[in-house]
Amino acid sequence: KNNSSINNPSFSKIQNEVLQMQKGETTLSDKHINEINKIVDHYAKENKISPNLLKAVIKVESNYNVKAISNKGAKGLMQLMPSVLKDYKVNNPFSPDENIRAGSGLLKSLLKEYNFDYKKALAAYNAGRKQVNNAQGVPNFKETKDFVQKVINSYMQNK
Repeated sequence: KNNSSINNPSFSKIQNEVLQMQKGETTLSDKHINEINKIVDHYAKENKISPNLLKAVIKVESNYNVKAISNKGAKGLMQLMPSVLKDYKVNNPFSPDENIRAGSGLLKSLLKEYNFDYKKALAAYNAGRKQVNNAQGVPNFKETKDFVQKVINSYMQNK
């Protein structure tokens, strides 16, 4: 199901404020983290997944840096790869709304695919489905193991 961006004017206002604050900045104030979390809460409810899980992924992936880009080409708050951006029809990966919409949709898909096994779903989010399927679980990559553990730790702290 492809959902359109939030049409609520207050979400547009939040997104514009976040983008304005990001110009030239690498970190956000608590106020702007709270505004991003409002977007997270919307998509968590829409996808019927824990908002704390989404917040944990964002914290570990980008530390709430809207402009984050990895050395592998992942972009935005949820560090989405180009194939995910294409699959979820993301026009601007640095838009909090579009990035969280796509990232939450991907995470929901992975959770369903792996019968809500958080470790497998998070490992697939980080390393890809193929790696998780080949390993029949979390692949033996330090980066992936660390990612899964950090997200679970952050999730448990905020639960």
